[in-house]
Amino acid sequence: MNTVHLHLQRILPALALALAAAGPVASARTPPAASPQPPAAPATPAAHPDPVVRSQFTRAIRDREPVDDVVTLPNSVDHVYYFTEIRGMAGRTIVHRWMYHGRIMAEVRFKIGGPRWRVYSMKTLDPDQTGRWTVVVTDGSGWPLHAEMFDYVAAPAHPAAAPHPPATASPH
Repeated sequence: MNTVHLHLQRILPALALALAAAGPVASARTPPAASPQPPAAPATPAAHPDPVVRSQFTRAIRDREPVDDVVTLPNSVDHVYYFTEIRGMAGRTIVHRWMYHGRIMAEVRFKIGGPRWRVYSMKTLDPDQTGRWTVVVTDGSGWPLHAEMFDYVAAPAHPAAAPHPPATASPH
């Protein structure tokens, strides 16, 4: 599987969430409304359009940064971290919702303490729970902001050491 395909697999859920949150979109073929529109309300400062500006699964965190980018993880590894960098949500709460086969396996809440905030959660994995794992980032009310996935797969089998041939006695 090439890198572009893997990247698309990881961002498509987030794109679907963003489109659902955007609501209906007018088509280019839709005629303009016949009635006049009321004057626009004064502009208010908006939160960052996508508060999750960076996210990834990683095997470790060093100096508040992920050390690698995990897309597929062998089940010989028993834990994984999910890192997110959040912008424009100071004073609010986000949640890392860890999901496996549609079930919520863990939720970790974070209070965002500044305009740029980095957080991470760690999940201990059961080697029998192979398959696709998803973390959905939600706001404090449960509204989805972002989602990302990784595949937890059976570790490659190590070939068994070849047995030593049986000892034979040599005649004297």
